[in-house]
Amino acid sequence: MLEPDGQKALRCFIAASVHQQLRRPGLMRLLDFEESRPAIAQEIAESGAAFLDLLRQILSRADISPPTHMETTIADLIVIVSALINAAGEQDETDRRDLEGRVGRAVFGYLGVQEPEVFSSATPI
Repeated sequence: MLEPDGQKALRCFIAASVHQQLRRPGLMRLLDFEESRPAIAQEIAESGAAFLDLLRQILSRADISPPTHMETTIADLIVIVSALINAAGEQDETDRRDLEGRVGRAVFGYLGVQEPEVFSSATPI
């Protein structure tokens, strides 16, 4: 179920992404590599499309100004989140709350949304 507003949904997305990366960073790097192979990329295309649709829904919520170029914004957000989280995994970071805060500031700043109150790992994953 989607969170009731876009900002909460984005915080959940960030928390889930950070949790997944910090839980098994080596595995995540391997999966990222494997997903780029054509045969595997074809197999996961459907789930990838569902993921992009979820981001479209989140960015269409009333508390987030609608992006002028939705698809470009989605692609940019994926790059921002992936880059920060992958770098943290490569550096063996373990502070989930700190990483969530950094990713959140980057995402919300990019969207021009007032920084949310606090990023915490209060959302159970």
